[in-house]
Amino acid sequence: MAGNNSGFQPPPRVKNALDNRKLNLSSPCPTNPGKKSNLIWGLYEGNPRLTVYIGDNEGSKVSAALDLPVFQAFLALLESAPSKEPGWKNCIENKNFTWYGGKRSEAAEVVSELWVGKDKEGQIWISVTDKKAPKVQFFFSEPEFHHFKHGDGTSFTKAETSELFAKGYISILNSVVNSLFVTSWPEVEAANKRRAEAAAEKRGGGSGGYGGGGGGYTNRAPAPPAAIVTGDDFPF
Repeated sequence: MAGNNSGFQPPPRVKNALDNRKLNLSSPCPTNPGKKSNLIWGLYEGNPRLTVYIGDNEGSKVSAALDLPVFQAFLALLESAPSKEPGWKNCIENKNFTWYGGKRSEAAEVVSELWVGKDKEGQIWISVTDKKAPKVQFFFSEPEFHHFKHGDGTSFTKAETSELFAKGYISILNSVVNSLFVTSWPEVEAANKRRAEAAAEKRGGGSGGYGGGGGGYTNRAPAPPAAIVTGDDFPF
């Protein structure tokens, strides 16, 4: 029997709407000047996950693995941020069993924390932290190539734009994650794949009534199947 060295490679991950890089949040890397830390939204086996690539020389990464109810509670916490006082912050502890020397821990331990906060200028931020990786704040703010102004020509404050973009992200993430949760669930993916393969086989069968008498329908290439949507002390 083939072992782990059989050369088998799992199929590549099918990308989805959360892979749009415009949805990433970026911040200067706290330990590597000139580099960026990036927060990526995703789903893993149908469940939401926030992953932070620190951008340091050690290649540090930290993740907050959630289920859909906890993710929705996180969005509700984020939605409450505009009404909070500057300096406010709350945290969601994420627990799991850990492994040391091939032995599982007796109880689930805190493996990461997901923070939501508001700085002294009223900017809303989030952060994913653990005991090892550098801590990074990711602010909801206007992007480099867009600038918001009031009707009198004055610029929006950092607090105003932060509130707008936090609300925008909540709307996007609610829509995209809820949809992907349904369509990318493993059983749904498998069923969609079977239906697509069956439809493709039926279209390419060639024995239907249209094929008699040398008609052109038999030789027509089958249409492709529809795409399947299938990812310490706190310093601030």
